[in-house]
Amino acid sequence: MSQQDLATAAGVTRTTVKNLEGARRFSQLPASLAVIEQALGWAPRSAREVLEGGEPRLLDDSDYGFTRERVSDTVELVSNVIRRVFVAVVPGTPISEVLEAEKLAVELFREEGLLPPANDAR
Repeated sequence: MSQQDLATAAGVTRTTVKNLEGARRFSQLPASLAVIEQALGWAPRSAREVLEGGEPRLLDDSDYGFTRERVSDTVELVSNVIRRVFVAVVPGTPISEVLEAEKLAVELFREEGLLPPANDAR
């Protein structure tokens, strides 16, 4: 698979793939790692392993042992926690900001491989 093929499959730029392949040092690993892992069929956190000199692990069903119900329950739990934190810490926060924080938290869980990608809930 070429750099451009991988970039297209992952929805990132070829420069991102090139920088990762070139073992460029990152102060913070890019969020795009999760989509690149998915495009390569690698298990979550495999890209980090490769960048640290290890080997990737191929994705299998045990990596995303989530059913649609479990994903839905987990997303609901994350949303409830965020909502409760806002109410406790920042009373009077507009609901639009709370909903945006909930959405961001779920996206971050997905990027970290703690939830499957949005289109991959089983």
